[in-house]
Amino acid sequence: MERLAALDEFFLLDNDKNRANIICCIKTDRLPDYERIRQLVIDLAIKHKRLRHKLVKCLGEHFFMEMQ
Repeated sequence: MERLAALDEFFLLDNDKNRANIICCIKTDRLPDYERIRQLVIDLAIKHKRLRHKLVKCLGEHFFMEMQ
């Protein structure tokens, strides 16, 4: 597990004054070529380390943990 940086931790604070937590939803039309986009996402996950991690909370601290 890898600890979050201080700035990353700031965005996870559950404070009423923290307006950085934004929830959004995106709706798209059908994908024209599902297999190509699926492979693109897989390639990006292999290339970029953070796309293979999930966020976990342990003893009040947040960490990145690699997904199996």
